[in-house]
Amino acid sequence: MKKAQFILSILLSSIIIQLNAQQYFDFGFERDHSIEVNDSLGNPLDMAWVGGLNAVHFQEMDLNLDGIMDIVVYDVQGSRLLTFINNGTANTIDYTYAPEYEKLFPEIYSWMQTVDFDNDGDMDIFNYSTYGAGISVYENISSNGVLKFKLLTQSLYYSIPGWPSSNIYVSTADYPAIVDVDNDGDIDILTFSILGVYIHYYKNFSMENYGVPDSLEYKLADQCWGKFAENDTSNEVKLHQYCYNGKIAKSSGGVDKSGAEKHTGSTLLAMDLNGDTLMDLLLGDVDYFTINGLINGGTLDSAHMIAQDTTYPNNTQAIDVVSFPVAKYIDIDNDSIKELIVSPFDPLYYSTKNRNSVWLYDNNGTNSLPAFSLAKKGLLQDEMIDVGDASNPSLVDVDGDGLLDLIISNYGFVDSTYIAPPWYILHAIKISQLTYYKNIGTAGNPKYQFMTSDWAGLSALKKIALRATFGDLDGDGDDDMLVGSNDGSITYYENIAGAGQNISFAAPITNFQNISVGKDNFSSPQLIDIDKDNLLDLVIGKKTNRLRTYNNLDSTVGYISYYKNTGSASQAVFTLETDSMGNINPRDFYSYYAAYASPYFFRDADDSLKLYVGSASGLTFYYRNIENNIHGTFGVDSNLTFQDVNQTLYSVFSYNNSDHVLVPFRMGIFSAPLVHDFNTDGYPDMMIGAMSGGLCYFKGVKSPGVGFDAAKNINEPVIKLFPNPANDIVNIKLEDFQNIQSMNIEIRDMTGRLISSKHSHARPNTQISTSNLKQGVYFISIYTKSYGGQEFNSTLKLMIL
Repeated sequence: MKKAQFILSILLSSIIIQLNAQQYFDFGFERDHSIEVNDSLGNPLDMAWVGGLNAVHFQEMDLNLDGIMDIVVYDVQGSRLLTFINNGTANTIDYTYAPEYEKLFPEIYSWMQTVDFDNDGDMDIFNYSTYGAGISVYENISSNGVLKFKLLTQSLYYSIPGWPSSNIYVSTADYPAIVDVDNDGDIDILTFSILGVYIHYYKNFSMENYGVPDSLEYKLADQCWGKFAENDTSNEVKLHQYCYNGKIAKSSGGVDKSGAEKHTGSTLLAMDLNGDTLMDLLLGDVDYFTINGLINGGTLDSAHMIAQDTTYPNNTQAIDVVSFPVAKYIDIDNDSIKELIVSPFDPLYYSTKNRNSVWLYDNNGTNSLPAFSLAKKGLLQDEMIDVGDASNPSLVDVDGDGLLDLIISNYGFVDSTYIAPPWYILHAIKISQLTYYKNIGTAGNPKYQFMTSDWAGLSALKKIALRATFGDLDGDGDDDMLVGSNDGSITYYENIAGAGQNISFAAPITNFQNISVGKDNFSSPQLIDIDKDNLLDLVIGKKTNRLRTYNNLDSTVGYISYYKNTGSASQAVFTLETDSMGNINPRDFYSYYAAYASPYFFRDADDSLKLYVGSASGLTFYYRNIENNIHGTFGVDSNLTFQDVNQTLYSVFSYNNSDHVLVPFRMGIFSAPLVHDFNTDGYPDMMIGAMSGGLCYFKGVKSPGVGFDAAKNINEPVIKLFPNPANDIVNIKLEDFQNIQSMNIEIRDMTGRLISSKHSHARPNTQISTSNLKQGVYFISIYTKSYGGQEFNSTLKLMIL
């Protein structure tokens, strides 16, 4: 994170970093799953508080090293990695969410695959590489019961006789097939060429060169693997296509690719579909919902696709996943037979159908001759609270029983889709709804049951990103509702039921009191008495700090607008006080381009007003010093962070060591907090929604003050430079950065002349612009200082092209 005010992070009692200073905390939070949640039939959701799933792909990994394959789920919408332990029950999908393993994985970008490339029985990790758009590999070096990975290569290369080696190109929007294509025992790679249209086959020569599969030495063996071509503006596939020197040659019925070519993204799963030992292919495409099954009629050395099933599988309900499906073939139910799991691969949340988006196909055949039948939609999702996307929780007593029920809004469910020329890009029409979970427990022991996904019929508004808040605005003893949305306006729903009755709303009043935070600025309202005058005021978070109006004039403001209630208890009148409340800035430039502020004010045990703000980056910001400071600047304490096995979160009251930086807690993107003492133990608890559509629950605990001894000596940090050679940007990767307090970076030319210098807090990756550097050789010196006072110096050579 780039702003100092953003990186005051929450300190934990079990963090390995040692400080000399004493830390003090306002609140303590501990990840918790104890609140029971049931489906509509009363069956408990075993993974209720995991947080939901959107566009995911499943991978196998023995997490606890017990000899049983567990699963790793990677969600491309928000770059979330989740780990689940397989309980090993025969013929059963039986997993337990185990987040303690997540921090053992390297940082994953765009996609991942687990493959045992060296045949040692441990799954290694193949991942998109930021080092020139390719594939990085992490070797599994687990031992003594501890899961551990080591970076083996930043980028896989292939050799061309007479030419320098080049990286195997894979884009962020491509999902390659990493599999033994020719059945010789080592791992090969299939991926579309940089221009798309046809598939490149990179053959691994580990077995040929060494007789063992533990190396990754590739040559481009075939530029038209499978002898088919994919249309550059659709998912149409033409069979019997041949290419020479990288160009498609037309055959009977072929497609002319002489014009400009483009490739937007594809997913590949290479597997034997018909039991002939040849690799067939399941092909998914960006903006399309189906998968094409291609049948290989060639040989192990020369693939040739001779047939296709454009609505695979055709013997059962065909794959129809919105959008851009990716498939994985693993044994998910412990019956030794692999199943097919399909989910979206599209990182664009506004294009995907995120409810029941993970499809499971049972295999009624064998591993080499599968026969698939659709078993369920919503694999694992059906065990979670999952409202699709951008979940935002709120509380209100819906049925008048004195218990607070749970209302969760979302960005929207897909209503319809279309692909529009000239670029043939998918457009999804979404409609936001409110999901209602009834509290069937008690005041101090809540228990929720799903009731409906369209509470109060708000889908009729045909808006996206609804955000609901509740309070008595007309003095009749019942809670009315205000709803924000993507258009920046507020809609009013008057509750006409009366106190203690089941909520019944009158017809909605749109553009309520002409309140707007700007056109298309995503209003996120909350009713809260800010000034203690016993009247509910209105605060509204927004997407940007630009106040866009319908006549296209705009002005720069803040991220929260404050409307004071200048009316009465029986008739609320909201008058704008400021569009820059507290001058807060929850935008994290390192993670996301806009803020999408989602504020939640609350009063602590001392009746002091505090504020948590969710953001598009997934960070949740904590503010204090609010009262009598509306037009000033709120105090910024921290981001929510967890580091220990129990996933305990703490908010910082004060910092004696203000330079300390930790990794913030994120549950993806678009965080939305809610604070309430659910178990009435005197400590505030927290629910956090996110783009993944679910909720994470954190139980309030006693906030500790933790003192630390001086830091022990540490090893010199490992520093890596990429890409190198560079052009416009170079990345400096600092491993074990948590042990480092600060770093200073100097760039010098060959004569030793200082070109530039930069001082910053330690972070895992620092980007340096090199666009102003001329071609040549430079030296980058990185000076680092640990919390214990140790100083290190590393100098690396950098070439600018």
